[in-house]
Amino acid sequence: MIRSFRNRSLRKFWERGEVQSIPTDWTEKIEKLLDLLDKARAPEDMALPGLFYGYPEGTKGRFAVSVSKGWRLTFSWKNGEAVEVDLEELN
Repeated sequence: MIRSFRNRSLRKFWERGEVQSIPTDWTEKIEKLLDLLDKARAPEDMALPGLFYGYPEGTKGRFAVSVSKGWRLTFSWKNGEAVEVDLEELN
């Protein structure tokens, strides 16, 4: 279950479907990733083929899956829930 977001635009997209600050060609993929994350029971549930699940360098305690090229959906995990979900450009 998703408990909290770091990114305000991502939270608005998840809660209300607002897409103003989300690149239009990513909305479908981000929606699918958020749905998967919301249903996940552990971070490893996001380790699906093609999502490039991993631990971003320099982001202790965070996990990531690919959105597009260098952009990742990142999150931490606490008490069985995804927290501080964000959309970040990682190199």
